[in-house]
Amino acid sequence: MIRLSKKHYERARPLFRPLHYQLTVESMLDGTNPGWVYVDDTQAPRCAWMVNSEGFFLAGDPNNKEFNASMERWFENYVRCGDPAWESEPVLLFGVSDNDWVSSFPDMFSLRPPLEVNRMHYICTEVKVDWRGLIPEGFSVHEIDEQVLDNDALSIPDHLRFWIRMNWESPENYLKHGFGTCVVHENTVVSY
Repeated sequence: MIRLSKKHYERARPLFRPLHYQLTVESMLDGTNPGWVYVDDTQAPRCAWMVNSEGFFLAGDPNNKEFNASMERWFENYVRCGDPAWESEPVLLFGVSDNDWVSSFPDMFSLRPPLEVNRMHYICTEVKVDWRGLIPEGFSVHEIDEQVLDNDALSIPDHLRFWIRMNWESPENYLKHGFGTCVVHENTVVSY
């Protein structure tokens, strides 16, 4: 497994195409969000593993034994020693480009088999509900922008700032490339 230089992320993009709906995958390949991409071959990758703040993503050929063995070694080391970059996360989330990866998991994660959690991906093509009319009195919805982040009168959960730091490295990078919304109640961000 070889860590790919950021300037060569485009070489791995075709492998991650099935995960295009994961905004974190696309933004990382664009160089906007922090993380790493590992591949089996830097010139013509057949397998890739992405590590970023939203989880781990496996793409390409799930039957590449050498690549899978290097994943097993990484995971065994992680289980034994940890990784300071991920110590705050109680679980490791894996997304896969192809369900055939699941059949390789027993070999790759022999020390601790993963739990499968199926997720559905929905696409909204038309908003049929007046969601603004459903907001309870005393609550308001705001874009997470400079006005929200710099508002000293607003109580913002530490995890929101942690989320910005993990996904964009800084509030400035978030404001330039990111987006989000939050719900405010009585000068407190209660959801985001």
